Formats: sequence, C-alpha cells, structure tokens
Amino acid sequence: MGDQPASNAFNFSSQAFKKSGLDKEKLTDDDLVRLIAEEPRYFKRPFVTVNGRTMFGASAKKLAQELS
Repeated sequence: MGDQPASNAFNFSSQAFKKSGLDKEKLTDDDLVRLIAEEPRYFKRPFVTVNGRTMFGASAKKLAQELS
C-alpha cells in the first residue's frame, strides 16, 4: 500500500465487511492486508497512482484535482 496505512485501501462500507461482524477498531494493518487478500471486495476501488501518489476510492472530482 506504499507509505499509506492499509485502512486507506480497505472498504469498510462494503456489504461483505458489514456482514462479517468484524470490529474495524480492533483490526491491525496486517489483519486488513490479510482480509483484502482473502476477500477482494474489501479492496477500495478504483485505485490510481498519479504523480507518485496512490489514491484509493478516488472519485472523478479527486482525480481532476490531482491532474490539474
């Protein structure tokens, strides 16, 4: 995840996570990476790298700001 915490890439609002019953406050970065590897729906999309900066769940507005 580069220099960012795994929580930036984790989709806590996904239905899969909501149904899991997991407590996001108790999950470590290592836990989050393992969960993403086990369940791809936990990965926040889209993700892009612009000018060396990775953005997870980037909206069109955020992308436009980065590119201008």
